[in-house]
Amino acid sequence: MKKVSIIVPIYNSEKYLKKCLDSLINQRYAELEIILINDGSIDNSINIINSYADERIVLIEQKNQGQAVARNNGIKRATGDYLLFVDSDDWVDEEMILNMVQTLERNNYDIVVSDFYRVEQDKQYHKNGMECFSDDNCINFMLSNPGPCFKLFKTKLFIENELLFLEGHIYEDLALIPAIANHAQKIGYIKQPYYYYNIHDDSTTNQAEYNQKLEDIYDVMYTLEKRFDIKYKEELEYIFIRHFLLGASLRFSKFSSKEAKENLKKISNIMHLKYPKWKDNKYIKFLTKKELFLTKLFYNKCFIIYKLYRMVLKK
Repeated sequence: MKKVSIIVPIYNSEKYLKKCLDSLINQRYAELEIILINDGSIDNSINIINSYADERIVLIEQKNQGQAVARNNGIKRATGDYLLFVDSDDWVDEEMILNMVQTLERNNYDIVVSDFYRVEQDKQYHKNGMECFSDDNCINFMLSNPGPCFKLFKTKLFIENELLFLEGHIYEDLALIPAIANHAQKIGYIKQPYYYYNIHDDSTTNQAEYNQKLEDIYDVMYTLEKRFDIKYKEELEYIFIRHFLLGASLRFSKFSSKEAKENLKKISNIMHLKYPKWKDNKYIKFLTKKELFLTKLFYNKCFIIYKLYRMVLKK
């Protein structure tokens, strides 16, 4: 039986950690290595970790350096044949690892993706872990949700290709996960939600004030671009359209500061230089009408029209 290394970065997760760990130690798949990286927590997280007397648990203590460093230290420490990433405020179904390993080994996949639940308070929303853009699952993988969770990887994909998360940045997932598909021969997909992605007030996705870290998106996209194979040129362009021109612009547009406005212009300028013919991209058809409309507004720097659009939606 092959070993699965589960990598869990932990920072001040006392509210959710027990539920997460219970879901991991109760997996129906026995050959596990549960690597917990305590990223300088100052709450009760370490005491919760220490309350688990399970020989499969490996604890790594580090000063607070962020999620990317924690995950990378987990990858370097892992001895398993496969890797699974779980966030400490999320949890997984007890059947997850068994079914994903069986699917991977039965079909000789390099990666297996499952669906997931987006959990908001007491409501759960079934979300696709992978979207259908083509008949090639490698393309579907690189163009879908770039999060590392709800995905089982062969460890060698990271080790042999020297792939690690971009440290010191937010959006570090986007700088790495899509590029892994460049090195995968076969990727499988299970349309079963095994992962519970917990959205709450403490989530990094909930940001009320402008943070200069939002500008990490430039380094992230540059790093991703360097990691991409030239044969996936059009796929890389679509990632820039979806996550940079649209996604990053939407995040900056939430704020009225001078910095936010300057970054909206910067994104548009970069796209004008790099991808002036982005509207011809074959994957554009997968944007919704609303997404395409907003993308055109940001590209053409129609920020006043966008603000009016938001005002109308709020009414």
